[in-house]
Parts: sequence; C-alpha cells; structure tokens
Amino acid sequence: QPTEDIKEVVESAVESYQWNITDYENLYRALGEIATEVNKGIVTVTTRTPATDFFDNPIETEGKASGVIWNITSYEMLILTGYRTQEGESTVEVTFCNGTKAAASVKSADGRTGIAIVSVPLASVDEATSEQVRPVPLGNSIEARLGQPVILAGSPKDFVGSVAYGMITYVRPGVQKEDMDVRMLYTDVSTGSQATGVVVNLKGQVIGVLTAGTTGSGTTGAIGISDLKSSIERLSNGSSLAYLGVIGQDVTEEISESRQIPRGVYVSEAVLEGPAYNAGLQSGDVLMALDDTEILSV
Repeated sequence: QPTEDIKEVVESAVESYQWNITDYENLYRALGEIATEVNKGIVTVTTRTPATDFFDNPIETEGKASGVIWNITSYEMLILTGYRTQEGESTVEVTFCNGTKAAASVKSADGRTGIAIVSVPLASVDEATSEQVRPVPLGNSIEARLGQPVILAGSPKDFVGSVAYGMITYVRPGVQKEDMDVRMLYTDVSTGSQATGVVVNLKGQVIGVLTAGTTGSGTTGAIGISDLKSSIERLSNGSSLAYLGVIGQDVTEEISESRQIPRGVYVSEAVLEGPAYNAGLQSGDVLMALDDTEILSV
C-alpha cells in the first residue's frame, strides 16, 4: 500500500523467503553459462619436438597446455598460454573448442613468467570455427579482493575445457619474480599439479594466469593479469623481452636511511647462469644505475 515503507516491505520479503534446491541449481546454472562462454575462447596448444631414445632412434616428444584466445585481429588469432616453449620445436598445433585443429607458431615467449603468445593465421581457420570461437577479454587484477567468486578455466582439473569454481582467499602484492614484482591471486580451488589456464571473474574477464609451482592440492595461485599486460602486448607483436636474471626488491628512501645503503634495487638473488650472474652480480649487491640511467625500482 502507498502508506507502507517500501524498504521494510522488501526486507521483510527477503527475510521470510525460504531458499530451496532450485535456487541452488539456478546459481550454478548461471556460473555454468559464464564458463561455457569463456570455454569458447579456450584452446589446447600442442607442441612437438624432435628427440632420440636410448637407442638413438628418432622420436618426437609432445607437450600440451591450455591457452586462451585473448585477441583476434584482421589476420590472426592471438593465444595466451602458460606453456614454456622448448628449443627445437618442430610444430605447434592448436585445437579449438569444437575439436578442429590448425597449425600455429610461437610469436614470442617470456622465460621469467613462463607465458607465451601463440599465433594462428585466420586463413587456416575454417568459417564454422571462426563463428564459434570468442576472445576472452583481459580484466583488472588490481581490483581483485578477498572473497571474490572466480572461475578457473583452461585445464584446472588436468583436462582442457574443465572448470572449477571458488573464491580468492588471499591477494599478495609485491611478490618477487625474475626482473619484476607481481601481484599473486590465491584461490581455494584444488587443481592438478600440471594444471594450466586462467582465473576469470564473473564478468567473464581474465584476471590471472596459472603459473608453474603454484598449482596442486590446497590453494592455487595465479599471477595477476594487470602485471602481465605490457608483456602480453610486446609478445603479441613478436618482440622479445629484455632479461637480466635478478630477483630483488626496491631500496626505498626510508630503507636507505635506516640501513645506510644506497637507493636502487637490492639483489636478493642472481639467477644461476643468468646474464646478471654470469656478469658477476651476486646477492647483496645494490643496482644503482644501468649506464647513465638511475635505477630506483625493480
């Protein structure tokens, strides 16, 4: 009635509503619709590398990982994958969501994070497949929050096309990686030890990439996509990334004054056989400049 308080009416209705199994099913149906749309952009990346067996007979080793189509240009599909490319790979093949296959090539890879960009020429993709696949947009991992519901897509359960639902249980910024700091997103999803893929928000956007060493039972970690976007752009253009091989942390003005060490980047570790290691840098050094360029942060 017009004289009733609308807010009180709504609150009363919500409090008195009895949730049932149909509501539960509807919730998972909605999640499934998001996952189904995301899976239109999920592919299998297969690489084959010539090798020899114990008797020097020629064989071919095969590696598989899931990937996600993140962009489709006027002449190619660009696929982000967590697979570490190997030297001597002879062929790269992509299998799409409908089972069709197409020859591909690795445009470039980043050894620091283990991501690579694979390219499939549009001319090699049939019309039916082109109409079915969809790129999965890249989101914003800086906005990721504790308790946020997420979907793991790719091969979180060791099968490409599998999905898992969960939430973000921990956001850890400033995690030291080779030549960079990243924001790690941890979820409560248990994955296979060889799991690859992406973390997706409920808008169907990629907010994290599963990385080696952070998958398995318990929690599953992913590098925040915002820390990878510049690398993804460069790799998609076929550019290689500069590599120093240093794990370090910023020497801020406060740390500099309290510890009496110069401003720059404190070297926590020079990666074995990396360029920095081979040049003589070691743990405990502080990088203050490269040639005439002052260094203040990783």
